[in-house]
Amino acid sequence: MRLLFSILLVVIGQGCTSLGFADEPTQQSDPCQQKGEQFTIRHHENRALTICPVDAPASCHEDFYLQAYEHREADLNQDGLSDKISILYSGLVGINDDVHYYAVYLACRDGRYRQVMFDAFTTVDPASSPDINGYLPLRVTRSCYDASSGQYVTRQYSVKYNLETALYGPPNDNEALRDFCGGYEQAQPGQIVN
Repeated sequence: MRLLFSILLVVIGQGCTSLGFADEPTQQSDPCQQKGEQFTIRHHENRALTICPVDAPASCHEDFYLQAYEHREADLNQDGLSDKISILYSGLVGINDDVHYYAVYLACRDGRYRQVMFDAFTTVDPASSPDINGYLPLRVTRSCYDASSGQYVTRQYSVKYNLETALYGPPNDNEALRDFCGGYEQAQPGQIVN
């Protein structure tokens, strides 16, 4: 009888697990509950975006000075909302490198966005699977001009979300790589691009 009772408890326990009483994956908190400036983002023709602080006048969304465009949408923090990766084609005037500014925004539940990265890269793409914290790392490259060879050298990095700072970066968790195409980065191995 005791054996039958034990088997019955195991079967009932397994049944409860299948009914959803087991631990469910934890959901990410709303990014707008964390520190950082919040923005509104509007889509326009040809993937153009206007990105305005929440306290900006409505006319902000008529200003295309930044030349921001949607690069990718992805659920970077696995919360079911579409986060935005934008590319800005202005701001690097006079720089002799094949890089642009990229900005990453996590979507908030109220329709706003919080900026979690602003850095210069050649390419930015989310990884296919999240890290142990539930965020998709970013696979990035930078193509920097090497004056000694007269060619561009491309280096690949991973940019991860840092729970302590509530931001992405720096590349490869190396603060020295925040200075894009600087002396430290130029000293690192890379692939020559013709």
